[in-house]
Amino acid sequence: MDRCDLCDSQRLAPVYQPGQTDQRIYVCRECGLCQSLPRFRQPEKTVAISGDANWGNIRIGKGLRVAQHLTWLKPLIQPNSVLEVGTNRGAFVRSLLKQFPHTLIDAIEPDTRLKPALQDLNLRNLWWDRIENLALAKHTYDFMYCSHTLEHLEHPSSVLCQLHEALKPDGLLFIEVPDLAFIQRPDVYEEFFIDKHRYHFSKSSLIQLLGRTGWQIEHWFADPLQENLSVLVSKGPRQVYEKSPGPEKDLFASYAQNLSDNRRTLRARVAAMPTHQRCVSFGGGRLFDIARRYGGFQPVAVVDTHLARHLSELGGIPVHPPQDLARLNPDLVVLASRGFVSEMERIVREQLPEVAIYALFSGGNNA
Repeated sequence: MDRCDLCDSQRLAPVYQPGQTDQRIYVCRECGLCQSLPRFRQPEKTVAISGDANWGNIRIGKGLRVAQHLTWLKPLIQPNSVLEVGTNRGAFVRSLLKQFPHTLIDAIEPDTRLKPALQDLNLRNLWWDRIENLALAKHTYDFMYCSHTLEHLEHPSSVLCQLHEALKPDGLLFIEVPDLAFIQRPDVYEEFFIDKHRYHFSKSSLIQLLGRTGWQIEHWFADPLQENLSVLVSKGPRQVYEKSPGPEKDLFASYAQNLSDNRRTLRARVAAMPTHQRCVSFGGGRLFDIARRYGGFQPVAVVDTHLARHLSELGGIPVHPPQDLARLNPDLVVLASRGFVSEMERIVREQLPEVAIYALFSGGNNA
């Protein structure tokens, strides 16, 4: 019988069934922690992009957050001995060493397919394993970085206790996880409950989990897009857990309908684009996939800063780096993004000052 990882209750109530997956979403009736069941290991997937629960397997998302994280963290940390849990393609390690070149860094990464991407890293130790399988030395690190990893673990509470033991008494731990509040957004198009995530944290359930495992909050970092929960914590006393259902059970009433309704509007939004002969999509991620499959969006090319390093095509559409924009000679550039619209527009205008721009997921206005 599955039990809640936060309060150990068996009172897990099903609340939502995502498409394209066998997993179902449950909310604990005792504490409100949202979790996916069954908690099976995901099979290796082909490199792909999907805006539904079947997420694909390109592994670039963590790197997109590193610059923001270091902007927050640089004034707050003095990293001498660092542990990164889930180093992915090494973006955080590389950026940290540029700013703190004498830092000693240990990293953990279970995905051995990323070995070529990490072979140049200057690390003290690199463990190719899941953190659950490792025995970390006690009181070793003064800073630990755990970005978009906690939601993947089989038992986050056990790993947080493990990290507590490994941190020095005056050390700090940075955690970022997807924010369950995202499903309340009116403009949600992509499936939030992707099948590689076993836990889905609200701010209240994350606070409860941190307190129960001996962490105290030092600083919350604001995310205006409500996509992530980002927090810096230190060691504190373990708090007695107070069972409370929290707000999580109330978040699902409109989510499924809102997601369905928004996807149905995509054909009209795509049809409303300015007249064009050569349309290029700036952005090839999950929102692009949704626009292509649900809205009939079919550009002649995709430009994407990050995906162009790993893919040559998406659904038969060629993928290029942004520096190819002028050579592609589009008469319309569609911004297939929600959070990077201003940055994309700036890049487009540098190469193509007069081209028409259409922000598909930010009001669909000409820019």
